[in-house]
Amino acid sequence: MPFVSRIARALPFALVVTVGAATAQTTPAVAVAAATPAPARENAAEAELLKRLREAFPASRIDSVATTAVDGVFEVVAGPNVFYTDNSGRYVLFGKLFDMKTRTDITAARIAEVQRLDVSILTHANAIKEVRGNGKRVLYVFADPNCGYCKALEKTLQEVNDVTVYTYLVPLLGPDSFEKGRAIWCASDRATAWSDWMLRGRTPKPASDRCDDPLDINTELSKKLDMPGTPMLIAADGRRLMGAVAAAEIEALLSKPAAVAAASTTTKTVR
Repeated sequence: MPFVSRIARALPFALVVTVGAATAQTTPAVAVAAATPAPARENAAEAELLKRLREAFPASRIDSVATTAVDGVFEVVAGPNVFYTDNSGRYVLFGKLFDMKTRTDITAARIAEVQRLDVSILTHANAIKEVRGNGKRVLYVFADPNCGYCKALEKTLQEVNDVTVYTYLVPLLGPDSFEKGRAIWCASDRATAWSDWMLRGRTPKPASDRCDDPLDINTELSKKLDMPGTPMLIAADGRRLMGAVAAAEIEALLSKPAAVAAASTTTKTVR
């Protein structure tokens, strides 16, 4: 069950307000940036609120509570999700918090921060490496060889230059994905075998039984990273994107925005 639905069902007497696509369509374009720091408050109040939320939602993951720039409104981080509540924890708001004076999307910056992944656990030796141009920028991609969106992404990646791409094969779509992944990994030229299959539909030769592969390791790694599906793209600083995104979105991911870097310094958090 989606996280919002679980919380809503757990709050039969609470006011739960969700802000969906209609708001996004009618809200003026805003920049993604961090909020102005809220005045310092006693950690005890936030700790008490965190305890109250965890007791109210024992089946849900509640990671932290933090003050916001809005008096009486607290930010709650629950896994990859960010929502807001009052100091009682009774009223919950799911949606985006905007600063209309500066036209900044406060929630987007926080989500980018809380979803940031630890790239130190990514082992380059378990990925197919391809260098484009000068290769100065780094992009990690998790992909299934039979994933249609992964094939679309691979085509889009041909438009992105000056990047080193590390592709981790994760056979999530069944035995055929596993066999194709092994065949690609065990080829004499992995990068060419990957491109031939994903871009040109050339089936790789079956892998030898003597060939070791990292597919099981990569699959377990994807679980540790809470990967919901493929493809998943990760920047060098841990920010991620999901799906067959456009080249412009990949370029934005590769260009670290100052707003995301600043977000971690603008919210006082209790965990």
